[in-house]
Amino acid sequence: MHRLFITALACMMITQVFSQRLLIKTNPFTPFMGKYNISNEIGLNHNYSFNLNSSFIYDNDLITWTQNQWGFNENNQWGLTSTIDTLSIREVGFEFIPELRWYPIMEKQGFYCSTMFRYQYVHIKNTDSYQSSTDNAVLTQYKQQKMSAILAAGYQYIGSIVLDFSLGLQYTIKNNDYVIGDIDNEFLPLRLGISIGLPI
Repeated sequence: MHRLFITALACMMITQVFSQRLLIKTNPFTPFMGKYNISNEIGLNHNYSFNLNSSFIYDNDLITWTQNQWGFNENNQWGLTSTIDTLSIREVGFEFIPELRWYPIMEKQGFYCSTMFRYQYVHIKNTDSYQSSTDNAVLTQYKQQKMSAILAAGYQYIGSIVLDFSLGLQYTIKNNDYVIGDIDNEFLPLRLGISIGLPI
């Protein structure tokens, strides 16, 4: 009997969740950075909703770094010389951001506060047949994982379209197989979110 009750309760909860209006959104600016995302927001009750942001990452980039070494320069003078190297890379990966939102006034509309967790995995590969100016082999390929905890506040408008703006603080932990140049300085403490979409 208790199994039947639990099953009926679960069915009622699922029906209640999926009877809510679904919001499909995307960030129109991330494709310029090699990230293609879609997010789905569904109401849990009058004040809470769950938003899942999924992204596919595909980007060709060029990184630069400076190498300093002691030696003779082009004028045959001994000293510290600096050389600037460049490297073409390709980034392929994915990102998931589950988010819990709290709307104090209206259901999935108006001001909200949220907490998010981000997981990103990127495979980075050298697309050059390249040696550095010091004749040392450089990056060929490596994997990078990033995990972030984010607290944000924002405002969402729902009409014939959906407009969603948010600003948050994030703390990121990175795990790199290999680090070169400025590739490890990608994330800033502030996170700006801009999305447009449609209610379904």
